[in-house]
Amino acid sequence: MTLDLMNSPGPFARTLDDLWAAFVALAGPDPRDPTSLPVAPPGPVPPRQAVSVLRMTRETGAIVEPEVEHELDRVCAALEVAGYRVVEGGIPNAGRAPELWAELVGTELLHTSLPEWDGLIADSNRQHIEAQFGLFDLGDSISAWMHAIVERRQTAQATAKLMEEHPLVVAPVAGMKTPALDFDQYLDIDATRDLFDHMRDVVWVNLLSLPSLALPNGIQIVARRFHEADAAAAAAAVVDALGPVAIAEPRSAEAPHP
Repeated sequence: MTLDLMNSPGPFARTLDDLWAAFVALAGPDPRDPTSLPVAPPGPVPPRQAVSVLRMTRETGAIVEPEVEHELDRVCAALEVAGYRVVEGGIPNAGRAPELWAELVGTELLHTSLPEWDGLIADSNRQHIEAQFGLFDLGDSISAWMHAIVERRQTAQATAKLMEEHPLVVAPVAGMKTPALDFDQYLDIDATRDLFDHMRDVVWVNLLSLPSLALPNGIQIVARRFHEADAAAAAAAVVDALGPVAIAEPRSAEAPHP
């Protein structure tokens, strides 16, 4: 249920033009997908307009390392050069939103999905799910889960109102440099919590099912629902100012994420 509620699928691409072409092909309703919405596919990316951009860094309680904050500074500076107005702030309920996402997704995974996946996923995958979401398990109480659903709706409602004033939010995807591919194999509980805290600036986007365009340097531009073109226009302004954004280099195996 949470996947249907929070899902916001989109493409990967090496250029903005390719990304937009792929997105237009994917967008719109399809009778074979009951979760698709009768929203017309978007037209061309609109001309850039001076809009207010909310810059989020640690309002969610996220751990953000200096290298990531430096990239956020560069993106915000590029947006300002292009005429956007960048202001510091956070979405409503920002500090609670990551836990709320984990409670909804994690409780469903632990109590519904994992029993069905018995023997179908690797032991390391199971261990990661149990460690990560065990921190936020609401148990088998329908009442607790429904209270979390109501809280999500309230947060979504307040955020939608805020984004009428600030149509875009710029934030890190993850608060750390790109880790080694297998860094999250069998993390202990402290390392699991540390990973979650480094990811707090992205899971609120999942919670609210908002469209987000992630740049290769680890910074995302989040738009209102059905306003993907606004994020694409802002990303184009960043690329114009900074040139092609460098792809983040992974950590070496000798320097794993703490």
